[in-house]
Amino acid sequence: MVSVVNLTRQKIANDFIIKLCRHVLFAEKKQKTEVSVVLAGEGRMRLLNKRYRRQDKVTDVLAFSGDSKRSFFPNQSSFLGEIIICLAKAKKQAKKFKVSQRQEVGRLLVHGILHLLGYNHELSKIEASKMEQKEEKYLKIVNKKVKV
Repeated sequence: MVSVVNLTRQKIANDFIIKLCRHVLFAEKKQKTEVSVVLAGEGRMRLLNKRYRRQDKVTDVLAFSGDSKRSFFPNQSSFLGEIIICLAKAKKQAKKFKVSQRQEVGRLLVHGILHLLGYNHELSKIEASKMEQKEEKYLKIVNKKVKV
């Protein structure tokens, strides 16, 4: 199950987010897990980044695993975790990378899911490369299937 909460005034199709999550989770053999996706603004994202990562700046995506003490649902064994995406940051990055905002949100969502699955690009160059390859794989497939 995938739940989506949009805390911003920006409109984005929930079905796009749900389909993308399901696709990646199915491919990673985690289809029986639950994921929560929150779309937030810059203020909330900065606050969360400062509180949990000790970085006083807006970030594009945060992922909190279900087994984390930070999780809002720590006792549900099927709960993989929560992904928080800053829509304002995604919009700026989309412009910078010359892609649609939807494509950038998709990239951030895949990135967050991979973090929840245990991939960590900050550990080493090898891990970063593995994670990047997975991201590219899913984004290529998703761009065709989900109509990003």
